[in-house]
Amino acid sequence: MRLYGNSIFLSFVVGGKYLLQLMASATLLKVPAEQIVFHPGSLCENYLLMVSGCVRTQLLTESGRELLLYKVKAGDSCVLTTACLLGKNRYPVEGVTDVNQRAKLIRVLG
Repeated sequence: MRLYGNSIFLSFVVGGKYLLQLMASATLLKVPAEQIVFHPGSLCENYLLMVSGCVRTQLLTESGRELLLYKVKAGDSCVLTTACLLGKNRYPVEGVTDVNQRAKLIRVLG
């Protein structure tokens, strides 16, 4: 499976030269299953594009129960991450990998 170009991130191909350069500079990240990738109050410093695997975006209740908000799967990006980056906010919930995953990591400066 190609990670950019004619792949699951087709919008980056038709997006032009800048987006292709951005994807080419992204780092391939491998994360094991059941790993917390962000938690409430953490800074949003990276933009992840899922290549394989799945991340559960969930809220922990006061009683310790997990309330699933949505899952980010291969070919997806996290809506919450996008909102946190644009609004310069911290994460209000946590993200946990369901299975071993691979993602393209784009470091956000600023």
